[in-house]
Amino acid sequence: MGICLSILAVSIVDNSITDREVSLTLQPAADANPIEHYIVLYKPALNGKKEWKYKRSENTQITIQSLKPLTKYKVVAVGYTSNKKTYGSQEITFETLNGM
Repeated sequence: MGICLSILAVSIVDNSITDREVSLTLQPAADANPIEHYIVLYKPALNGKKEWKYKRSENTQITIQSLKPLTKYKVVAVGYTSNKKTYGSQEITFETLNGM
């Protein structure tokens, strides 16, 4: 099972970042095989030892909740096809807003 990197694009939905959540769009490349489900991995960017948390989705839009305010996060996504092919994304970062 090989991983094809950068064939899956991750982007932040406009105006979706709050103090505790963010919505992401997952866009496979045009020549990618149909993706059955996605795993989005995320963690605070400044804590290298912290384990990645993840959220699974069958949709191309996903909302990550229960984040900490004023925190920079790293996000990466992986898409899985029915024939066991795996597509990966580039890592992106974002910062949550102040909750006050």
